[in-house]
Amino acid sequence: MISQEKQSELEKYKAIVIACLHYLEQTSGKSFVVDGESIHATYYQQQQIQAEKYFQQKRLDRLKQQFIRLQSSLFHVADNDFSVYIKNATGYEVDIFEQLKNKAKALLERNEILDKKEFDTIGALLHHFEKTDPNPDIVEKLHELMHKYYENNPQVFEKKNRDHTEDISRIVKDGVEIVTFQITTGPKPKHYNEEMSSSPDGNKRLRVVQWSDGKQANTTVTIEFPNAGGTIYGVDEICSEIKAYWKDDHTVLIETKKGIQAYCQHQLAQSFEDRIQIEYIEK
Repeated sequence: MISQEKQSELEKYKAIVIACLHYLEQTSGKSFVVDGESIHATYYQQQQIQAEKYFQQKRLDRLKQQFIRLQSSLFHVADNDFSVYIKNATGYEVDIFEQLKNKAKALLERNEILDKKEFDTIGALLHHFEKTDPNPDIVEKLHELMHKYYENNPQVFEKKNRDHTEDISRIVKDGVEIVTFQITTGPKPKHYNEEMSSSPDGNKRLRVVQWSDGKQANTTVTIEFPNAGGTIYGVDEICSEIKAYWKDDHTVLIETKKGIQAYCQHQLAQSFEDRIQIEYIEK
C-alpha cells in the first residue's frame, strides 16, 4: 500500500505529463512528416505509453524525471496558451518557466552572468519571451547581460576543433545555385563531402552528404524546412552519383545509382502545410 499523498502525486504528474505530450504532439507533431508518418508524433505517443507504465509501477520519481525532460522541448514551443491548456486538461496550475524567471530575477539583481549555463538559461527564457508579451525593459536588460558575457568570455564560445570549410565548386542549374564544400574537423570523419542547394523561394534547403569514418559510410539526402528537417533518402556507402535538385518550390528530384540498395527512400516530405513531392531517377 502507498500513502494517499503519494497516490495523489502520481495522479497529478501522470496527468501533467500526458497533457504536455498531447500539447507537444499538437504543436510539433506536424513539423516534419515523411510519407504520412511523423517521427515526433510517434515519439510523443511512445512517451505517453511510458508514462502510463510509470504510473502503474508507482514510479513517481520516473514521472517527475519525465516531466523535467519534457521541459527542454516545451521551452521552444510553449506560449501564453500553454498554462491555460494544461489547466483545462488537468485542473493543475503549471508554469514551466517559473524557475527560469526566478533565475533571471537573481541575475538582474546581481547584474552579471557568471557562466555558460546561466547564459543558456537566459537564452531559453528570451526565446519564450518572443512568443509572449514580456516587460521590454527586462528583455533589454537581459540582452545587455548576455552581450556583456559574450564580449568578456569569447573563449567559451570558441570551438575546440576549429572547422575548416573549403568551397569546392559553385554551379547554377535551372536557376538554382548549388554549392559543394568540404568541412574538416580533425582526423574524423575520414571523408566528408556536402552539396547544398536552396529552393527557388529560398525557404528550404537540400543537402547531399557523403560521410565515412573509415569503418562505416553513408550518403544521405536531407531536406530542411524553416522549423524542422530530416533525411529523405540514404544508402550505406559513399555514392557520388547521388544528386538532389529542386524542380520547383514543391518538387525535389533525386538522381541515384541503378541497383543501389537504399535504407531510406521517401516519396513525400511535409512541414505543416508545406508539402514536397520527391521524385527519383536512376542513372
